[in-house]
Amino acid sequence: MNNDNTFSWQDYQPEETSHRLIAAYLAVDIQRNIEETNHLLQKIDAVSKREIPNWERIGNAYYLRLFPEYAEIEEAFSDETDQLERIPLSLFKIAVQSWQQHISL
Repeated sequence: MNNDNTFSWQDYQPEETSHRLIAAYLAVDIQRNIEETNHLLQKIDAVSKREIPNWERIGNAYYLRLFPEYAEIEEAFSDETDQLERIPLSLFKIAVQSWQQHISL
């Protein structure tokens, strides 16, 4: 993590489309809402442990779908159907945990 205006996590690579998409999703749809962040982490754990088969959240700018192996983030405002990103669930969880720390400062 960097200063208050920049969010990242360990192994964050700004040239990676999926990394930028995760950061944008968290900043735009989850925002600095610790309750939403905690809820998202609970759902990630439930899906990864297969307590629930999947989970989805429709936000202001993105659709999020969680599956046991990956998360899908899709821009809600995009006209192109191929803008869907599949991200390993473990990577997504690390980013959300870092977001939790970032907004708690």
